[in-house]
Amino acid sequence: MSVLALLSEPHDADLAALDALEAIDLMAFCRSVLRGELGSALTLNPAGEVDFASRPVLAHLGLESSELAGVAWVSLWPQAERAKVLEAIETARAGKIARFQGLSPARDGAARWWDVVVYPFSIDAGQLPEGRRMLAVFRDATALREGQEKLAQSMRLEALGQLTGGVAHDFNNLLTVILGATETLAAELEVGSDHRQLAEVTLQAAERGADLVRRLLTFCRHQSLEPQSIDCAGMLTSVQSLAQHLLREDVEFTVASAPAQLYCRADRAELESALLNLCINARDAMPSGGALALATDSVALGGKAARELGLTPGDFVIFTVKDTGVGMSAETLRRAIEPFFTTKSLAGGNGLGLSTVYGFARQSGGGLTIASKPGRGATVSLYLPRATEPSQGRLDLSPAPVDPSAAHVLLVEDDALVRSQAQRLLTGLGHRVTVAEDGPSALLALRSAPDIALLMTDVVMPGGMNGRELASHAQAEHGALQVLLTSGYSEDAKPASSGPVFLAKPYRRAQLAEAVSAALTRCDLPAPRNVRRNVIPLAGARRALPMRQAL
Repeated sequence: MSVLALLSEPHDADLAALDALEAIDLMAFCRSVLRGELGSALTLNPAGEVDFASRPVLAHLGLESSELAGVAWVSLWPQAERAKVLEAIETARAGKIARFQGLSPARDGAARWWDVVVYPFSIDAGQLPEGRRMLAVFRDATALREGQEKLAQSMRLEALGQLTGGVAHDFNNLLTVILGATETLAAELEVGSDHRQLAEVTLQAAERGADLVRRLLTFCRHQSLEPQSIDCAGMLTSVQSLAQHLLREDVEFTVASAPAQLYCRADRAELESALLNLCINARDAMPSGGALALATDSVALGGKAARELGLTPGDFVIFTVKDTGVGMSAETLRRAIEPFFTTKSLAGGNGLGLSTVYGFARQSGGGLTIASKPGRGATVSLYLPRATEPSQGRLDLSPAPVDPSAAHVLLVEDDALVRSQAQRLLTGLGHRVTVAEDGPSALLALRSAPDIALLMTDVVMPGGMNGRELASHAQAEHGALQVLLTSGYSEDAKPASSGPVFLAKPYRRAQLAEAVSAALTRCDLPAPRNVRRNVIPLAGARRALPMRQAL
């Protein structure tokens, strides 16, 4: 078998047929060297030392032939790869072909993955095994490995998103009970009393829990967004105004001018929060000070570039946050967007900053990339779909909430605790309440009580009938029946201007009263946003900054 045949398609050869290979055409090998046809390959003497290396190998290592001659091949690999190299040498000495993948550092500091096949050969067929020489042929497998790692990360994040969404939904049910019960208790206690203060502290803690759940839902793309066309220049100005109050004096903050008439399509409040998160991350990555730059530009992504980012080809706006901080290792970079992963102390963050930004970007039809090396800072690029024109201001024509007369409400909720608390709140608002735990029992209740004016139902329910299906069946039988939908998944909100009113869990008594009033008066409210109730007042700022933890 010729050396050129091995080098042209070494990995597609029938390895089983080559197991008995003991000699190769050395003359063909020499001719290929002289003609410069040899790819990434080297030969080893029986001791496992390099006695010849092709030009691509020398270029990768940044060495001359004289420097490499006589060097033990295993010493050229990182410590973590040497066991595989030694095993390959022993296998080749035994007359069999060995194959492995290894990570090798290059002259420029970058590391590349190599698919390596080691072939045994001998000068004469009768030579003893310990006298066999070896030919190692390399193929660059970096792109293949990166693709495999991206796929594995995508699958891992998808699994985390599903798990997170389920946990957040159940936790929202619990928070609905806690908020409602605590608020009712606080209202019955004397203002200023110790017990009233304890109730208020509990309410604040529950609100913070609700904010945490909203961030989890952002990561797994289960939150409700209100996308609109946003002026990028105005967004940079807004973020600059807020961020300058958060940065230390030793951080040089620059904001580049945005191109004229550049618009992106996203949720305005979430985009502002995402950029602030990235600025906070950059600040924390520069404990001794440094430079932070915020910029935006447009880019047209074709097929290949879009596929690499997991996007649909088209026009995008890029918001870039660049710092000169400590940077990230390869392992940190690989896990940076996972929820609850953080490099900070327990008091420094909950690890939801970048994961929240990533979830927002994906749900908005965009993407997120991070480029970083230890000691060289980091550059985070947020891609969002480009818009062609500014958004038009919307005139709010919805009438002011009214105080409806007492109504008969059918409450459908499968969670017993939530059902009991919601019934208590509705009764406290003056309504008569009939309860059901699933769709079939709710339809029976409707048929036996024709005076029911409002159906308040959870969207996700057992029994083979969800809340929307129940509402459809109920209104088919009772045309005047109004519907109020609730859910721990805010993505269940109906984005259209018509249809049932939606109330996201967890909700407070006032929110419930407003939603019931809207439903009974046929006044459709917009799907509730993820309102940030906890804010940090900023000295000198004209508005409050949302509480968001950085990575």
